[in-house]
Amino acid sequence: NELRRAAIINLENYRIEKYRCQQENNLVKTSTHSYPDGVNDFRLNIANKQAKAFYEQHGIQPQETAFELQSGHKGKVLMTTKHCIKYQYDQCPRRQKPLRLWKEPLMLCDKNHTYRLEFDCDACLMRINMM
Repeated sequence: NELRRAAIINLENYRIEKYRCQQENNLVKTSTHSYPDGVNDFRLNIANKQAKAFYEQHGIQPQETAFELQSGHKGKVLMTTKHCIKYQYDQCPRRQKPLRLWKEPLMLCDKNHTYRLEFDCDACLMRINMM
């Protein structure tokens, strides 16, 4: 038992000696890579100082904070997806022959919000916009 206690004490002392604070590893490191996209709005998802520093380091001056930190969402694209509700219900003019096309614009509703669906059939994308 004494040998086990001594081993645990030695192990604890070793770990304390070798411990490095997590914050040291989270510092933004300088990089010469350019940011490839021309996006400069809420889609950059800037929710903290480190994210802002990253984009500034890459030559982008962020214009907006992350979507969830904003209060005015009207007209913003909530999500872009390859999963298309038109395709799901055999209404895709590109891949299917619909018997009767739905009247657009299509809307999704929940208790609190209404979302407008926008379709880019050439790129096979569906966007969900805040109303």
